[in-house]
Amino acid sequence: MRAGERRAAPFRVLIAMGLLCSMIVAGSGAAHADIASDIAATKARLAALQDQTEQISEQYNAAQIALAAAERTSAAAQSKADQAAQLLSQRRAGVRKLARTMYMDASLGSFTAFVSAGDPETFLDRASSATEVAGQRSQAIDALRSQIKVANDASRAADAAKRDAQQVADAAAAKRTAILAAVSQQQALLDHLQQEQARLIAEAQAALAAAQAKERAAKAAALAQAEQQAQELAAQRAAVAASTPSSQPAPAEVAPDPGPPNGDAVSIALSWARREIGKPYVYGAAGPDSFDCSGLVMYVYGKAGIALPHYTGDQWNAGRHVSRDELQPGDLVFFYSDVHHVGLYVGGGEMIDAPHTGATVEQVPVWWDAYTGAVRVTG
Repeated sequence: MRAGERRAAPFRVLIAMGLLCSMIVAGSGAAHADIASDIAATKARLAALQDQTEQISEQYNAAQIALAAAERTSAAAQSKADQAAQLLSQRRAGVRKLARTMYMDASLGSFTAFVSAGDPETFLDRASSATEVAGQRSQAIDALRSQIKVANDASRAADAAKRDAQQVADAAAAKRTAILAAVSQQQALLDHLQQEQARLIAEAQAALAAAQAKERAAKAAALAQAEQQAQELAAQRAAVAASTPSSQPAPAEVAPDPGPPNGDAVSIALSWARREIGKPYVYGAAGPDSFDCSGLVMYVYGKAGIALPHYTGDQWNAGRHVSRDELQPGDLVFFYSDVHHVGLYVGGGEMIDAPHTGATVEQVPVWWDAYTGAVRVTG
């Protein structure tokens, strides 16, 4: 073998092994490219379902508020109807007693009544007064009957409103159950695809590691057979290493957190919100162990002494609207055209948020592409 061929032999081995490694990488890439595409599509479907779940969650929160109000109205109307019925019963008993008294008086005879009266005029006055009292009580009973009818009508209307509110709440709960089932199916599919992707990647990495081991063995054998060529290669590598400057990129500067504005309520709310990071999103939850989006905001401001409703639609009207340029830590930031999602702005373009089922409370960049507006609840 000529000297030039001897020098080229180790490089031919390296090139061949390099081609083998490239083929392994290319093969593994083709194998899991389809799975990566499936994972992306499944994640998109899952995100859409989670968004629907949150919309239904907020609709259910609103329906629960309406149902509670309808139940209070129904209870009050029923109480009034019961009171009126009780009063009617009492009035009827009084009339029956009066009737018995008049009957007993009549049974004594007109003569006895006349003698006890002393003169005809007194007797007639007494008889007239008894008749007048009976008439007045009869009118009172008629008025009470009218009141009872009004009270019963109001009670029936309140019961109907309560039934309607219950139907709305039940419908929202049924929709949520159906969507959560779909979310569960998509999550299971995503888990399966990700496991399959991890398996393929592990197999590709194992194959690549084996190929690299063969490459190192072949390189060692080639270098052992031609020590002089190895020395030349080592010298070339040393020269290349010496001519290549070593540099480390400067660390990126991190913008400081502007911190909350003055005000104890905002500071307390932000402090509590940071404590909740990592806790799970649960539909309809408002702490202390889990939250939905409006439940998290209600909970942390409740710790600061500010009461907010557990519904994004009501929270949207719970303070002063501010522009994006005016945003300060502690402001509520709302998303989507129907404002069915809310987060707590912390400054620096970020918010603390309970995003969706399957996720946890986290600090993330504000969703500017879905941003609708902001509300300041501290004045």
